[in-house]
Amino acid sequence: MKKTKLLGVLAAVLSVSLLGCGKNESQFSGQSGQGNTAVTTTMTSDGKKETTDTFEFVQVKPSPDKYTQYVKSYVGQNLANVGYTSLGGEKRDYYGSATILLSVITADGRYVDLEDDEDMKNYVVIEQVPEVNTEMKLTFEKDSKGEEYSNLIDSTSVEEIVLLVDVVGTKPNGQPTLTKIPTTGDHYHSYIKDYTGRNLGNVGYVSWGGELRDEYGEGSIKLNIVPDDGAYIDVEDIEVLKQYVVIAQDVAAGTELVFTYMTDSNGEEYSNLVDTMTYESVTLYVTKIQ
Repeated sequence: MKKTKLLGVLAAVLSVSLLGCGKNESQFSGQSGQGNTAVTTTMTSDGKKETTDTFEFVQVKPSPDKYTQYVKSYVGQNLANVGYTSLGGEKRDYYGSATILLSVITADGRYVDLEDDEDMKNYVVIEQVPEVNTEMKLTFEKDSKGEEYSNLIDSTSVEEIVLLVDVVGTKPNGQPTLTKIPTTGDHYHSYIKDYTGRNLGNVGYVSWGGELRDEYGEGSIKLNIVPDDGAYIDVEDIEVLKQYVVIAQDVAAGTELVFTYMTDSNGEEYSNLVDTMTYESVTLYVTKIQ
Protein backbone atom coordinates (compact mmCIF):
# COMPACT_ATOMS: atom_id res chain seq x y z
CA MET A 1 0.00 0.00 0.00
CA LYS A 2 1.37 3.43 -0.89
CA LYS A 3 2.68 5.10 2.24
CA THR A 4 1.22 8.37 3.49
CA LYS A 5 3.86 11.10 3.79
CA LEU A 6 5.47 11.17 7.24
CA LEU A 7 6.18 14.70 8.47
CA GLY A 8 8.87 15.66 10.92
CA VAL A 9 10.60 12.24 10.86
CA LEU A 10 14.30 11.92 10.15
CA ALA A 11 15.99 8.66 9.28
CA ALA A 12 19.64 8.32 10.27
CA VAL A 13 21.34 6.16 7.73
CA LEU A 14 25.07 5.76 7.15
CA SER A 15 25.94 5.11 3.53
CA VAL A 16 29.45 4.25 2.38
CA SER A 17 30.43 4.33 -1.29
CA LEU A 18 33.59 2.95 -2.83
CA LEU A 19 35.24 5.01 -5.55
CA GLY A 20 37.29 3.11 -8.10
CA CYS A 21 39.65 4.41 -10.70
CA GLY A 22 40.60 3.65 -14.27
CA LYS A 23 38.41 2.23 -17.04
CA ASN A 24 36.26 -0.89 -17.05
CA GLU A 25 34.14 -2.74 -19.61
CA SER A 26 30.59 -1.43 -19.57
CA GLN A 27 27.16 -2.10 -21.05
CA PHE A 28 26.25 1.57 -21.27
CA SER A 29 25.72 3.60 -24.40
CA GLY A 30 24.03 6.86 -25.34
CA GLN A 31 24.99 8.64 -22.10
CA SER A 32 26.56 11.79 -23.54
CA GLY A 33 26.68 14.66 -21.09
CA GLN A 34 26.97 12.42 -18.04
CA GLY A 35 30.76 12.24 -18.21
CA ASN A 36 30.54 8.52 -17.48
CA THR A 37 30.90 6.88 -20.86
CA ALA A 38 33.13 6.97 -23.90
CA VAL A 39 33.07 5.18 -27.25
CA THR A 40 36.25 3.66 -28.64
CA THR A 41 36.36 2.89 -32.39
CA THR A 42 38.79 0.27 -33.74
CA MET A 43 39.28 -1.50 -37.06
CA THR A 44 38.87 -5.27 -37.24
CA SER A 45 41.12 -7.52 -39.32
CA ASP A 46 38.59 -7.52 -42.16
CA GLY A 47 38.52 -3.72 -42.31
CA LYS A 48 35.23 -3.16 -40.47
CA LYS A 49 34.72 -0.54 -37.79
CA GLU A 50 33.99 -1.83 -34.31
CA THR A 51 32.85 0.37 -31.44
CA THR A 52 33.17 -0.45 -27.76
CA ASP A 53 31.44 1.35 -24.89
CA THR A 54 33.69 1.96 -21.90
CA PHE A 55 32.78 3.21 -18.46
CA GLU A 56 34.85 5.91 -16.80
CA PHE A 57 34.72 6.72 -13.11
CA VAL A 58 34.07 10.41 -12.49
CA GLN A 59 35.86 12.35 -9.79
CA VAL A 60 33.20 14.32 -7.91
CA LYS A 61 34.32 17.78 -6.83
CA PRO A 62 35.03 18.18 -3.11
CA SER A 63 32.75 20.41 -1.07
CA PRO A 64 34.60 23.66 -0.18
CA ASP A 65 32.20 24.59 2.66
CA LYS A 66 28.87 23.64 4.23
CA TYR A 67 26.99 25.82 1.74
CA THR A 68 28.21 24.04 -1.39
CA GLN A 69 27.78 20.46 -2.54
CA TYR A 70 28.17 18.75 -5.91
CA VAL A 71 25.84 16.19 -7.43
CA LYS A 72 27.26 12.69 -7.19
CA SER A 73 27.64 10.25 -10.07
CA TYR A 74 24.92 7.58 -9.99
CA VAL A 75 25.21 6.20 -13.54
CA GLY A 76 26.36 2.58 -13.46
CA GLN A 77 25.24 1.94 -9.87
CA ASN A 78 22.80 -0.78 -8.98
CA LEU A 79 19.67 0.93 -7.65
CA ALA A 80 19.82 -1.07 -4.41
CA ASN A 81 23.20 0.54 -3.67
CA VAL A 82 22.03 4.11 -4.24
CA GLY A 83 21.25 6.39 -1.28
CA TYR A 84 18.73 5.09 1.25
CA THR A 85 14.98 4.61 1.58
CA SER A 86 13.41 6.98 4.11
CA LEU A 87 10.68 6.05 6.58
CA GLY A 88 8.26 7.76 4.21
CA GLY A 89 9.18 5.30 1.44
CA GLU A 90 11.26 7.77 -0.61
CA LYS A 91 14.68 7.20 -2.11
CA ARG A 92 17.00 9.93 -0.80
CA ASP A 93 20.72 10.71 -0.47
CA TYR A 94 22.79 12.84 1.88
CA TYR A 95 24.41 16.06 0.68
CA GLY A 96 26.06 17.73 3.65
CA SER A 97 23.30 18.63 6.12
CA ALA A 98 20.61 18.16 3.45
CA THR A 99 18.89 15.05 2.12
CA ILE A 100 17.89 15.18 -1.55
CA LEU A 101 15.02 13.28 -3.15
CA LEU A 102 16.06 10.67 -5.73
CA SER A 103 13.19 10.07 -8.14
CA VAL A 104 13.33 6.82 -10.10
CA ILE A 105 12.03 6.31 -13.64
CA THR A 106 12.21 2.96 -15.39
CA ALA A 107 12.96 2.82 -19.10
CA ASP A 108 9.67 0.97 -19.75
CA GLY A 109 7.50 2.89 -17.25
CA ARG A 110 7.22 0.01 -14.81
CA TYR A 111 6.86 0.47 -11.04
CA VAL A 112 9.86 0.00 -8.75
CA ASP A 113 9.26 -0.83 -5.08
CA LEU A 114 11.75 1.44 -3.32
CA GLU A 115 11.22 -0.45 -0.05
CA ASP A 116 12.12 -3.82 -1.56
CA ASP A 117 15.86 -4.42 -2.00
CA GLU A 118 15.23 -7.51 -4.14
CA ASP A 119 13.15 -5.46 -6.58
CA MET A 120 15.71 -2.64 -6.70
CA LYS A 121 18.55 -5.11 -7.34
CA ASN A 122 17.04 -5.75 -10.76
CA TYR A 123 17.83 -2.22 -11.94
CA VAL A 124 20.92 -0.20 -12.85
CA VAL A 125 21.08 3.60 -13.28
CA ILE A 126 21.65 4.52 -16.93
CA GLU A 127 21.07 8.29 -16.86
CA GLN A 128 20.69 11.12 -14.34
CA VAL A 129 19.71 14.79 -14.13
CA PRO A 130 21.21 17.01 -12.92
CA GLU A 131 24.46 15.63 -14.25
CA VAL A 132 27.41 14.79 -12.03
CA ASN A 133 29.25 17.77 -10.48
CA THR A 134 26.30 20.14 -10.85
CA GLU A 135 26.74 22.72 -8.09
CA MET A 136 24.19 22.60 -5.28
CA LYS A 137 23.79 25.54 -2.88
CA LEU A 138 22.45 25.05 0.64
CA THR A 139 20.98 27.79 2.85
CA PHE A 140 20.34 27.37 6.57
CA GLU A 141 17.50 28.49 8.78
CA LYS A 142 18.18 31.27 11.30
CA ASP A 143 17.09 31.83 14.89
CA SER A 144 15.37 34.96 16.22
CA LYS A 145 18.76 36.68 16.48
CA GLY A 146 19.63 36.01 12.87
CA GLU A 147 22.18 33.33 13.71
CA GLU A 148 22.30 30.31 11.42
CA TYR A 149 21.44 26.89 12.75
CA SER A 150 24.23 24.45 12.03
CA ASN A 151 22.06 21.69 10.56
CA LEU A 152 18.56 23.02 9.80
CA ILE A 153 18.24 23.48 6.04
CA ASP A 154 16.14 26.34 4.67
CA SER A 155 16.54 25.57 0.96
CA THR A 156 18.65 23.68 -1.56
CA SER A 157 19.18 24.79 -5.14
CA VAL A 158 18.70 21.18 -6.28
CA GLU A 159 15.49 19.68 -4.88
CA GLU A 160 15.39 16.45 -6.88
CA ILE A 161 17.79 14.18 -8.73
CA VAL A 162 16.08 12.03 -11.36
CA LEU A 163 17.51 8.58 -12.04
CA LEU A 164 16.57 6.68 -15.19
CA VAL A 165 17.03 2.95 -14.60
CA ASP A 166 16.82 -0.16 -16.73
CA VAL A 167 16.92 -3.88 -16.07
CA VAL A 168 20.41 -5.16 -15.28
CA GLY A 169 21.95 -6.66 -18.41
CA THR A 170 19.90 -4.54 -20.82
CA LYS A 171 21.86 -2.41 -23.25
CA PRO A 172 20.02 0.91 -23.74
CA ASN A 173 20.07 2.78 -27.03
CA GLY A 174 19.71 6.41 -28.04
CA GLN A 175 20.54 9.76 -26.53
CA PRO A 176 19.67 10.96 -23.00
CA THR A 177 15.94 11.49 -22.59
CA LEU A 178 15.59 13.20 -19.20
CA THR A 179 14.62 16.88 -19.01
CA LYS A 180 17.06 19.23 -17.32
CA ILE A 181 15.27 21.36 -14.73
CA PRO A 182 16.80 24.72 -13.65
CA THR A 183 18.24 24.98 -10.15
CA THR A 184 16.09 26.97 -7.72
CA GLY A 185 18.47 29.57 -6.30
CA ASP A 186 16.34 30.41 -3.22
CA HIS A 187 13.21 29.36 -1.33
CA TYR A 188 11.00 31.77 -3.28
CA HIS A 189 11.36 29.83 -6.52
CA SER A 190 11.06 26.28 -7.74
CA TYR A 191 10.42 24.64 -11.11
CA ILE A 192 7.78 22.16 -12.21
CA LYS A 193 9.16 18.63 -12.54
CA ASP A 194 8.97 16.47 -15.63
CA TYR A 195 6.55 13.66 -14.79
CA THR A 196 6.38 12.19 -18.29
CA GLY A 197 7.52 8.56 -18.31
CA ARG A 198 7.14 8.09 -14.56
CA ASN A 199 5.12 5.23 -13.18
CA LEU A 200 2.23 6.73 -11.23
CA GLY A 201 3.10 4.59 -8.22
CA ASN A 202 6.49 6.31 -8.02
CA VAL A 203 5.08 9.86 -8.23
CA GLY A 204 4.62 12.14 -5.22
CA TYR A 205 2.92 11.00 -2.00
CA VAL A 206 -0.57 10.54 -0.59
CA SER A 207 -1.45 13.32 1.87
CA TRP A 208 -3.37 12.85 5.10
CA GLY A 209 -6.36 14.24 3.20
CA GLY A 210 -6.16 11.43 0.62
CA GLU A 211 -4.75 13.55 -2.23
CA LEU A 212 -1.83 12.70 -4.48
CA ARG A 213 0.61 15.58 -3.97
CA ASP A 214 4.26 16.42 -4.59
CA GLU A 215 6.67 18.58 -2.61
CA TYR A 216 8.06 21.82 -4.00
CA GLY A 217 10.27 23.75 -1.60
CA GLU A 218 8.24 24.45 1.55
CA GLY A 219 4.98 23.88 -0.30
CA SER A 220 3.23 21.10 -2.16
CA ILE A 221 1.17 20.79 -5.33
CA LYS A 222 -1.88 18.62 -5.90
CA LEU A 223 -1.53 16.15 -8.75
CA ASN A 224 -4.76 15.65 -10.70
CA ILE A 225 -4.90 12.33 -12.54
CA VAL A 226 -6.64 11.91 -15.89
CA PRO A 227 -6.48 8.38 -17.39
CA ASP A 228 -7.02 8.03 -21.13
CA ASP A 229 -9.51 5.20 -20.54
CA GLY A 230 -11.69 7.26 -18.18
CA ALA A 231 -11.29 4.74 -15.35
CA TYR A 232 -11.53 5.72 -11.68
CA ILE A 233 -8.14 5.79 -9.98
CA ASP A 234 -7.95 5.39 -6.22
CA VAL A 235 -4.74 7.29 -5.37
CA GLU A 236 -4.53 5.47 -2.04
CA ASP A 237 -4.33 2.07 -3.77
CA ILE A 238 -0.75 1.42 -4.88
CA GLU A 239 -1.81 -1.63 -6.86
CA VAL A 240 -3.96 0.64 -9.05
CA LEU A 241 -1.35 3.40 -9.34
CA LYS A 242 1.44 1.06 -10.48
CA GLN A 243 -0.65 0.08 -13.54
CA TYR A 244 -0.32 3.57 -15.07
CA VAL A 245 2.47 5.62 -16.62
CA VAL A 246 2.41 9.42 -17.17
CA ILE A 247 2.29 10.41 -20.84
CA ALA A 248 1.70 14.19 -20.58
CA GLN A 249 1.17 17.08 -18.14
CA ASP A 250 -0.69 20.39 -18.39
CA VAL A 251 2.10 22.55 -16.92
CA ALA A 252 5.35 22.21 -18.86
CA ALA A 253 8.40 20.80 -17.11
CA GLY A 254 10.75 23.61 -16.07
CA THR A 255 7.94 26.17 -15.61
CA GLU A 256 8.84 28.60 -12.81
CA LEU A 257 6.93 28.24 -9.56
CA VAL A 258 6.95 31.30 -7.28
CA PHE A 259 6.14 31.27 -3.54
CA THR A 260 5.10 33.97 -1.09
CA TYR A 261 5.22 33.35 2.66
CA MET A 262 2.96 34.20 5.57
CA THR A 263 4.11 36.93 7.95
CA ASP A 264 3.83 37.38 11.70
CA SER A 265 2.41 40.39 13.54
CA ASN A 266 5.68 42.25 12.97
CA GLY A 267 5.62 41.67 9.25
CA GLU A 268 8.43 39.12 9.41
CA GLU A 269 8.14 36.18 7.04
CA TYR A 270 7.79 32.68 8.37
CA SER A 271 10.47 30.53 6.78
CA ASN A 272 8.24 27.52 6.13
CA LEU A 273 4.61 28.70 5.97
CA VAL A 274 3.67 29.21 2.31
CA ASP A 275 0.95 31.78 1.63
CA THR A 276 0.57 31.59 -2.16
CA MET A 277 2.01 29.63 -5.08
CA THR A 278 1.73 30.50 -8.76
CA TYR A 279 0.51 26.93 -9.42
CA GLU A 280 -1.68 24.99 -7.01
CA SER A 281 -1.99 21.83 -9.09
CA VAL A 282 -0.64 19.96 -12.10
CA THR A 283 -2.75 17.58 -14.16
CA LEU A 284 -1.07 14.33 -15.19
CA TYR A 285 -2.44 12.42 -18.16
CA VAL A 286 -1.79 8.70 -17.79
CA THR A 287 -2.23 5.49 -19.73
CA LYS A 288 -2.39 1.90 -18.58
CA ILE A 289 0.80 -0.11 -19.01
CA GLN A 290 0.19 -2.96 -21.44
